[in-house]
Amino acid sequence: MPTAAFIDFGLYGELIGRLIIQLDTDHAPNASQAFLNLCTGWNGKPIGYKMSLVNLISGPSIVSGDFDGQAGRSVYGDSFPRDAERAIEHTGTVTLIDNTCKFCIHMSAGKNNEQQKGQVIGRVIEGQAVLNNLMAILTDKSVPADAVAIIQCGQMY
Repeated sequence: MPTAAFIDFGLYGELIGRLIIQLDTDHAPNASQAFLNLCTGWNGKPIGYKMSLVNLISGPSIVSGDFDGQAGRSVYGDSFPRDAERAIEHTGTVTLIDNTCKFCIHMSAGKNNEQQKGQVIGRVIEGQAVLNNLMAILTDKSVPADAVAIIQCGQMY
């Protein structure tokens, strides 16, 4: 059974909706596990994506996961093991931004641009309407104008 994670996005604490992300543990085992660890809590501690804000809604992407305000925390520390590089082939592709806790949901297929470099870890398999709602939220210089946050996340069983 494939490994999947869920992320519930909210606006001012009210649920916008749930994304289900199928993780590509075959091609990106390290990055996928790092993402899953941050969805479920890091080493049993309440450190991870829950209650982190959406950092950027810009053009064809949504960036989130900067739970400590520094975007520098990786579950692997300073030496993040690299997985195989892959192109963004589908709308809804999810990447873990290089050696950080931040992730990007790509709203269009194509090559990574400089800001969106990262390892492909999976893709959204449910929740396209949620992504469309997030993209519709007005932004000021690509930063969400409203308090959009991850209100719950974890592993799908």
